[in-house]
Amino acid sequence: MPISKVIPEYDELNYIQILGELGIAYWLNGEFENSFVIFEDVVNRLLEIKEKSFNKEWIRIFSWTGHTLGYISAEVSKDKVPTYVSDGGDYIKPYLGIYMFNTKDLSDLYLPTKDAIITANMSVFADGVNDIYKAYSWSLKAFDIARNSGDEQTFLMISAICGQYSTINFKLEESLEASLLFSALTSHLSGTPAEKISELERIDLKDLLHEKPSEKWNIAEENTVLITIIPLFIIVLTNYLENRNNKEESFYAFQKLISNYIKDASDKHLWNDLLSVVTSIIEKKISKNELIQKANQYGDEDKKNFQIICLLGHIFYSRNEENAIIQLINAFPYLTKTYKQTNSLIKFILVPFVKLIAIDLLKTSFVGSRTDLEKILNQIESFNISTQNPIQKILQPVVDEFDIKISDDRKLWLYNFKEI
Repeated sequence: MPISKVIPEYDELNYIQILGELGIAYWLNGEFENSFVIFEDVVNRLLEIKEKSFNKEWIRIFSWTGHTLGYISAEVSKDKVPTYVSDGGDYIKPYLGIYMFNTKDLSDLYLPTKDAIITANMSVFADGVNDIYKAYSWSLKAFDIARNSGDEQTFLMISAICGQYSTINFKLEESLEASLLFSALTSHLSGTPAEKISELERIDLKDLLHEKPSEKWNIAEENTVLITIIPLFIIVLTNYLENRNNKEESFYAFQKLISNYIKDASDKHLWNDLLSVVTSIIEKKISKNELIQKANQYGDEDKKNFQIICLLGHIFYSRNEENAIIQLINAFPYLTKTYKQTNSLIKFILVPFVKLIAIDLLKTSFVGSRTDLEKILNQIESFNISTQNPIQKILQPVVDEFDIKISDDRKLWLYNFKEI
């Protein structure tokens, strides 16, 4: 019988402390997956017993768990670890004994909204160990708690931390809703950080949703196309490139998502054009040359999102050609720069797409021995998606092998990892 089944109920909080120390020990030993599993148990247990065991001891253990996860989740996901706590003091790096040695009453520091933050940190932790479905599952808990709290500031924070996980898991309505609300809230805020917080406290989400059409909502919708619609479109393209059984189903669902939103859109012209372009690409009603012409036209009109979508279509049509790599190198510096704060979009959406294009070209056009080809293919196929600058590192051997000519600024992006 598992030890957890024989622990008396009144000792549950002590047992959770022991689990927390074990989770820290695994993390310190570099066993991140085991640490994640333990902290899943810790947080689930804390939330399950909150109603019957909410007291000073619960708050203390919860607070140190939140503190610990704030640091560990950032480090494991290769994000910037926190250096200061909210009162300006130094952020203590988790250590063995952090639960046992810190017995001070922390009741005055607890807020119910911290339940959403701790579950959001579990999402980030799951992302760090490349369990993207668990990241999504924890994000749902975070969003539910944030919505129930009625606190717009917390909802905005959770959207910023967790919004990408519904996108990566192709949860269409959820990802669009979260992205639109996040983009709308941010487009309505201005001034210093303190002024933005003050504005946020005065915003009513129901009122915000009825302010369409407006210039601020137009900006929010443009941003949503960039941070959500383009990644979803890349997933659809990837499904077609892999010839998955659900490829048409995924496209029709994506198409329906856009068409259903048009009636509620602030900028209906934007969404109608978007629906037309993505449909023409998937249904192959437009040629490669026309896509390049449209991409150039959109570039001249400063419609970057549509330019990127057309380039993605051209890459999709050119999968076995060197030009697919050239257009990847033209389009992806903008995407990697845009998504650097939501790195999981790069890891789980951009990287698989780029790998497919690179591998297809190598298998089709490589000139040399089978051994040399397999060496390059193995290098790309076994690539660690969590490494820094993964897109460039996948493309480098392909560009070198085929001696593909690229501009100087693209060389700086590809080899020196310079943002452009």
